[in-house]
Amino acid sequence: MTTWPPVEAEHRSNVGFRTTGDRNPWTQELGIGNTAYCIAAATVVAHHHGVQWWPDAQFGAKGYAYCPYGRAGAARHGVWEDDHASQGRPARLQPGDIVLYDWGGDGVADHAETVKAIYADGTFDTYGYNTGNPNGCWIVRRDRRYLMGRIRMTDAFYGAAEPAAPAATEEDDMTPEQTKQLADTAAMLPVVFVDTIYRTYGHRDPDPGGLEYWSSQIPATNPLSVLMRLKAQLAGETKKTAAAKKS
Repeated sequence: MTTWPPVEAEHRSNVGFRTTGDRNPWTQELGIGNTAYCIAAATVVAHHHGVQWWPDAQFGAKGYAYCPYGRAGAARHGVWEDDHASQGRPARLQPGDIVLYDWGGDGVADHAETVKAIYADGTFDTYGYNTGNPNGCWIVRRDRRYLMGRIRMTDAFYGAAEPAAPAATEEDDMTPEQTKQLADTAAMLPVVFVDTIYRTYGHRDPDPGGLEYWSSQIPATNPLSVLMRLKAQLAGETKKTAAAKKS
């Protein structure tokens, strides 16, 4: 069964790759020469480790070179989720997801990257190709301003078990700038903030009641206080679950 760790290992080994004139091995592998390659790299690297993209994919088992086709294919096969964070309905992200961005706000996917880690302040790291200065493959810190949604790779290809959630930045280690960013994210997008804490520290989706309660605490409470209290609650749940498994 295909798993995320070997796919991530190849992505990590590609960090630092630089392009000149769009020269790259991923669109060449698809047989289309040198052209924009963000989603080509995301799908071809996964293919190298056993992912067989759908028969109706743009390049069959190897995947895609055009972002809108990737989004449409994922939607047809039930593994696409739109991001509506500004409306309180963020796409749930996890490592290995392929995320798509709409830079122009016209509803057309322009760029793709693969999620590496998710943080409690609502940001996330990605393996991004055909991006940066100089152009190439880099680890990029993103927020949700241009995020269209995600392709859930665990549902489609990596089996039922989800990748382990990454350790997010601890509040004790935050710089004043990071603390301000956390507070700003919580104030603007409290649902995203709380949803991320649940998935980062509790390794699960939030229950509706918990999501509503903790989100409602943001306007009147320091978000760092909410973070610490919710983390403590989730840690207690984890201990109870572990004890129940042993008994």
